[in-house]
Amino acid sequence: MRKIQLVLQLLSIISMASLVTPAPVDNGVVKQVGKNVYAFKNIQGLVLNSMFIVTSKGVIVIEPFNSIHARKLIKAIRTITPKPIKYLLISHNHWDHARGGKVFSDEGATVIAHQEAVDWMEEHPSDDLYLPDRTWRGRKQTLCLGEARVDLNYYGINHGYGMTVFVYKPPNGSPKDNVAYIADLVTPNRVLFASIPDSNMQEAISTYHKIVQLPFDRVVFSHGPLLDSPPDGTIQDVRNTLQYSVDLDAAVKQAFKDGKNLIVDPGLLDLPQYKHLAFYEKDFTKNVEKFAFELFIGPYPWRSVRRYLKPSKIAFPLRRAKRRNNQ
Repeated sequence: MRKIQLVLQLLSIISMASLVTPAPVDNGVVKQVGKNVYAFKNIQGLVLNSMFIVTSKGVIVIEPFNSIHARKLIKAIRTITPKPIKYLLISHNHWDHARGGKVFSDEGATVIAHQEAVDWMEEHPSDDLYLPDRTWRGRKQTLCLGEARVDLNYYGINHGYGMTVFVYKPPNGSPKDNVAYIADLVTPNRVLFASIPDSNMQEAISTYHKIVQLPFDRVVFSHGPLLDSPPDGTIQDVRNTLQYSVDLDAAVKQAFKDGKNLIVDPGLLDLPQYKHLAFYEKDFTKNVEKFAFELFIGPYPWRSVRRYLKPSKIAFPLRRAKRRNNQ
């Protein structure tokens, strides 16, 4: 009996180790971050993290980035499972995230993105940018494959167009077993990126408040602050980014009340409690300038997203051009 207990303990230790020990794969790293869910980390000048989920009916992939990354990602998936790749989900419109879709289409996968992202992609073609096969509208949609569910959450204006936050819900699991995927909105343990391009920070703060209400514990982030950063973290990392943004927003507003023109000199503001974050010396004043401009001229960028918040009549309809071609 004691031998059996020792064997069971050893198997448990090995199982737990697989969740925290990354396995190198052809210039990339695979890390299991939950039951049947994996992160793939690849470095192309900066850290690129994708996520994939193995179900009884096939594989769901989140974020292709570009064809080079996509091909490495497929090789990584094949070290885990021979099952077919059924879906590729794209978080938003930006080229540095949305390229590489054709690699997965050639594998037989259906490529999906929010309608707002797809509309932008159709107007801004680029090398290596594959237009998604199917779209969706509304605040939330659920993709089901086998026993797995992935919730797709859209909050309107924040960063880019069609930004989607994904939450994978394993079968018979609890919220602590769920794993989220968040692109660009949060990069843990660093200040916000540079001048926070294509981001409306007032709306982003609203989005952060909503994300922390979602039912998940672990999360894969599209980028890490440093080359050796792990691809995953927890919901606390989202809370930390929310708190940083709220504190910076309040400090900028107070500085203006005190007569400090942070647009002319963003260096007038300092938040020493955040100096431990990566890139504080490089990017903090750029963060200040962005918040200051939004306070001075109004939140930007902005557009009406009302029609994108209305749900589709059917789940994941074909992209309009593909519907016309099929008629």
